[in-house]
Amino acid sequence: MEATTLTAPLISEVLDRLDADVRASGVVANLVVGALRDRLDDVINGVVVDRPKSAQGEESAPVRTFLESVAVTGFRGIGPTSTLDLRPGPGLTLVVGRNGSGKSSFAEALEFAMTGDSLRWAGKSLEWKNGWCNLHAQDDPAITVELRVDGERERRTVRVNWSSAKLESARTAVTVPGYGRQDLRSLGWSEAVKTFRPFLPYKELSTISEGRPIDRYNALAPMLGMEALQAPIEDLRQARLSAERQWTDAEEHVTHVTDLLRGSPDERASTAMEALSGAWDLDKIEALVTGTDPASAQREGLLAALEQLSSPDPERVAVAASNLRAAAERQEALRGSDAERAERLAGLLEAAVEMHEQHGDTDCPVCGRDNGLHSERVADLREEIGRLRAEAGDVFDAGRALLGAQRSAREAIGTIPQMLGTAADTDIGVDVSALVAAWQAWIDAPDAPVDLAVHLESTCLQVEEATEAVRAAAATQRRRLADQWRPMVESLAEVLPVARQGLSAAQRVTPLRNAENWLKRCEAAIRDERFDSVKAQVADVWETLAVGSNVTLEDVRLGNKKVVMDVTVDGDSSVALGVMSQGELHALALSLFIPRVKFETSPFGFAILDDPVQAMDPVRVDGLARVLDSLAQTRQVVVFTHDDRLPTAVRRLQISATIMSVTRRPRSRVELKISLDPLQAAIEDARAVELSGGLPGEVSRRVVPNFCRQAIEAACLESGRRRLLGMGIGLDECEEKWSDAPRLLPRIAIALYGDADRAGDVYGTLNNKFGRWAADTVRACNEMAHSGAPETMDLKEFINSAESLAKKLAVL
Repeated sequence: MEATTLTAPLISEVLDRLDADVRASGVVANLVVGALRDRLDDVINGVVVDRPKSAQGEESAPVRTFLESVAVTGFRGIGPTSTLDLRPGPGLTLVVGRNGSGKSSFAEALEFAMTGDSLRWAGKSLEWKNGWCNLHAQDDPAITVELRVDGERERRTVRVNWSSAKLESARTAVTVPGYGRQDLRSLGWSEAVKTFRPFLPYKELSTISEGRPIDRYNALAPMLGMEALQAPIEDLRQARLSAERQWTDAEEHVTHVTDLLRGSPDERASTAMEALSGAWDLDKIEALVTGTDPASAQREGLLAALEQLSSPDPERVAVAASNLRAAAERQEALRGSDAERAERLAGLLEAAVEMHEQHGDTDCPVCGRDNGLHSERVADLREEIGRLRAEAGDVFDAGRALLGAQRSAREAIGTIPQMLGTAADTDIGVDVSALVAAWQAWIDAPDAPVDLAVHLESTCLQVEEATEAVRAAAATQRRRLADQWRPMVESLAEVLPVARQGLSAAQRVTPLRNAENWLKRCEAAIRDERFDSVKAQVADVWETLAVGSNVTLEDVRLGNKKVVMDVTVDGDSSVALGVMSQGELHALALSLFIPRVKFETSPFGFAILDDPVQAMDPVRVDGLARVLDSLAQTRQVVVFTHDDRLPTAVRRLQISATIMSVTRRPRSRVELKISLDPLQAAIEDARAVELSGGLPGEVSRRVVPNFCRQAIEAACLESGRRRLLGMGIGLDECEEKWSDAPRLLPRIAIALYGDADRAGDVYGTLNNKFGRWAADTVRACNEMAHSGAPETMDLKEFINSAESLAKKLAVL
């Protein structure tokens, strides 16, 4: 037992669900707790692991961080130092520049400084990656990002420097007020940058929309904060797989051993095969290995006993036979002697005395005299018996010696060994019938002393020879069985621990699988509950971006390592990715990204998007502008784009935003400036050329009218689009009408009437509406677009007229 510890809210929620689930058995619950506490092996080994205590209180909201600036030197498309200044806090910033202007280099520099990598480089060759260092940088390459953290008075600074031309030589240092220089980990974003990655380069946008199902899953799932359950689930899975492998390995070993046993004639092989079929009886296998199973033990004991079986002792038998002959000869020598007669008479008198003791005075049984056997007579007889016995002592001794010799002979013969009966009744591979017969003949000895002596001398050798034969046969059988069984027992000894481990593992498989499945179901349930809010955001973003699409996103849910999207096309169900256009796919990818940066538990107050407009038609560009505007209410949104349609949409929809233009000058000098609207930008450019003393007059007179024309066209684009939309014409058709009218007069006609075909009415309308000067200004723009302004023209006054007309046309 051990002290309990506090645990994360997610783990606490899992434990609460575990307690509430009556279907989770004690074993399953213990395995789940062990996995959650990284103590699964201990639980499997029988250790009781206490459940951790839940942390009290709600999770505190994360402290948000915003970007204040990013300065880049010698990195990617930026040579000399260029700084992108940002307003820390919620709001929308568009960084606009043509391809190759260096705008994406800021995005990549931000991503690299904050994460140590860039998704744009994923899958690129080493040669491509090594081109990161700009050739025109005069100073050492560097990236400096200044951050503002809520509640901190001083900014934090992230600096990246390189010690060589190799990208991996980058060294990142973080300056935290009051703590000096630290590494990137000091920001505490190591996990958050994976979970709520606030960067969306075009590479990731394409990956989400066109990549594998797991790529879309990874764009959404991490933000739900379910990672804490991945390791426990994987631990349970690996433990289950390990147990399954152990069981499978044990089965394979047993099958191999069974195949070996099948070819063995030893009856123990059959016993082992039976023990290894069906439910394994490993105790029986262990008994076979150690030789302690009853059958083996009996057979081995019998063979060992037979191998040590003794026969009658020849010396003892010879002595018994000799003694028997000697006793018989001595008795024979005393036959017919006075001693023998005295012995017989003494015996007769002893019978008379015994009769008197039983019946008292009576007639004499010897002479027949009446009352001849009386007390006085018995006393005399006793004296006579003593004398006769003394005289017959040799005969008595000889008889006693013969009895002793006969007894010794019988003892020398002995009895048939009991094991021979057991061996005869047991199949041990040794024939003892000859020995049993020899013993039977041996014990069937005659009673006559001389005959008995002859029997001893003639039959003992037969028993001895039969015994030696059985001993030899038993020894041979033991060796044969041992040699025959040895490889089998070695295999069984080898498989026994594997089989025991396999059986133990097999008993773990089902509980582990149940624990794994329970935790998976629990994870899915919590994940789905947390995903509900994300699902709503995905649907809202998609609905905004998919204006005019015939594809309806009916449902979004997380499956097994994939995002399941149910869509309908004109009401019919279909597969999302199979029916969506490229623009719709990008809109879908953005729908999956936006919830990631809006998640409340994210510490990032900013979101960086690089070229999200690609493949979008005008309606969806407007939708994107609205989505970015919504996101910018709570997040600092920085969008890098080369597509003028996004800033145009932002201006037209009157969305509050800072629009910056990026221009790449010679030798990778990148300039950033606050961008005016297209009308004012063209007028400012015209004034700059007119005021420039460094340009030849001929150049100024040719360039200024073109800028003035651009200002008028920019004004007509905005007012003309409004007029067409007001007429019920869709945005796509608006853009098409504008593209189909490349000349100035048809475009003014679109602004005035909503009809490019009325270009011939333009001059009259301008004269009537604004005065003759307005028509003259348009006429001059047309005429001077190719020939240039005459030397006598006052360019400053012409610019003022063009500006005035453009502003009037812009508000139509």
